[in-house]
Amino acid sequence: MKGAFGGLPTLARAAGAVLAASLLLAATGAALPDSLVQHIDLSRRLAAPGTLAPFGSDELGRSVAWRLWRGASLSLGVAIAAVAFSAVLGSALGLVAGERGGAFDAGLRKLADLVLAFPGLLLAVALAAVLGPSAVNTVIALSAVGWVPYARLALTETRRVATFDFVAAARSAGAGTPRLLLRHVLPNIAAPLVVQATLHLAGAILAESALSFLGVGVPPPAPSWGAMLAAGRTHILDAPHVVLVPAAAILVVVLATNVLGDALVERLDAARRG
Repeated sequence: MKGAFGGLPTLARAAGAVLAASLLLAATGAALPDSLVQHIDLSRRLAAPGTLAPFGSDELGRSVAWRLWRGASLSLGVAIAAVAFSAVLGSALGLVAGERGGAFDAGLRKLADLVLAFPGLLLAVALAAVLGPSAVNTVIALSAVGWVPYARLALTETRRVATFDFVAAARSAGAGTPRLLLRHVLPNIAAPLVVQATLHLAGAILAESALSFLGVGVPPPAPSWGAMLAAGRTHILDAPHVVLVPAAAILVVVLATNVLGDALVERLDAARRG
């Protein structure tokens, strides 16, 4: 892992710093009091950015800055949870399929092909609409779609690592399947899975924002970034800041995540070639 992720270029390190700052905002945003986030002041309705409201106010006079901060905890929190559940589920299935092979392997491949046969976002929207709008249901909908890349990657990597001598030695020494997978295989396939999770995070942020924008994600008045976009779209001409601010936040975080993920991919490939 150290050899794969060490020595990243300056741009990737800057992207990592932006992502770390965003995660810090997300971690602290949940603690903001509702008196700041949900405070309505119609006298400041659609006020432009200024001293009292650095990013302006929305159609109800609520501070866009405070809502953006709280929204980071919702949008990034849901995206991270979806990535985590997808990674755990997909990796576990891929590990078992790679070790057992046979019918389990074939069945997992067919299930993955079936999920991939549908457009991912469309399937997530359908599931979220059936389950109902909530943060938990959004995580479930995104995880139901997002586990496939981890399963396929873990299956392929498990097959590769299973040919190594140390795995054969551990099996000959009497190591059971759980011990073999968790102590000998998983540590050696963790790097590509982490890289996959980094790249997946950007897509999960966009997907969560899309679901909230469509009204099937985190329901209002919770200020997720997608919901802020949806609420402000009718004022894009007379008060563009209510749309541009959350859109810029999504753009910056997704761009930083993609830049970091691409750098990790290049570093991992270089480590394998070396």
